[in-house]
Amino acid sequence: MALPPFNSDTMSDSGNQPPGRNTTTRRTFAQVVAKTRESLMNKPTHHTSDGGGELQLTTRIWKTARTEGALFFDMTPLADKTQQYHMTLLKDQYPIDTIFAAIPKRDGKQPYLEVYPTSTADVQNIKDTGIVYNDVAKNTSIRILPCKSIPDATNIKKLSLSYLPMIEKEKVIAGLKQSLAPYGELLDAGILLEPQTQYFMGTGYALLDISATESGAATRTLTHKISWCNEEESFHATWAAMPTWCRYCHEEGHSKFVCEKSKASILCYSCKHFGHRSFECPRKNTELEQKKRKTSVLSPSPVLPLL
Repeated sequence: MALPPFNSDTMSDSGNQPPGRNTTTRRTFAQVVAKTRESLMNKPTHHTSDGGGELQLTTRIWKTARTEGALFFDMTPLADKTQQYHMTLLKDQYPIDTIFAAIPKRDGKQPYLEVYPTSTADVQNIKDTGIVYNDVAKNTSIRILPCKSIPDATNIKKLSLSYLPMIEKEKVIAGLKQSLAPYGELLDAGILLEPQTQYFMGTGYALLDISATESGAATRTLTHKISWCNEEESFHATWAAMPTWCRYCHEEGHSKFVCEKSKASILCYSCKHFGHRSFECPRKNTELEQKKRKTSVLSPSPVLPLL
């Protein structure tokens, strides 16, 4: 008996599954272990009234624009909407003589608008008002406030922080502001939370403008090992294209493989002494050299045939 032809277009995901099979979309390993980022400087604010509630979000996009003077709107809260919807929402709230150019963009999963106001007064008005999206079904609204694009000369480092003190969030951000102040202007900082329990485990992130500080030029060069609030305690920072640093002693200028402190705990399997690996063993190399010499001395001279 011939089977009917298979048609993937008419096949139902639920109707053709074996009984008892879980049809829930599986998450990747990266999605399961991904830590939750929580900013300690830029938190959303909620406003409630008798007519409903409003969620106010401030855009934090640290990028240069095609032309200086642009405003960025982070449209992540409306990521389920199309880019055309984002543009239409902008146009409905601001007349054409207020904004002369705008373009929708995307950075990974983050959609955003790059907007160019007509005048300085328009810039301030748009920064104060933002874009408002009204959710009639939920009787709530979302107000997205923009941020200015950064100048081309700005040098921003995205830091991954580890070995932070296990203290409350308020003390963490206060300590980061004090500890990172000599290295540049702190634009944003936060902590990473364990995905299942949402516990803080001593890791975080920071965005640092090392081209300048709030009071002028940076007074120190950014390093991997940073003192916590000018105390003996320290935490660690890593960033892209940073100088060579040791994963064992966390000092700069060498790697773990040549670190003297790391070598001190290494046991040689040849001589049973600490401080080097087997293939680097000076005793082993000396013994091999001596064996070669004895072999060359004791080897018989070749016998020449008699003519």
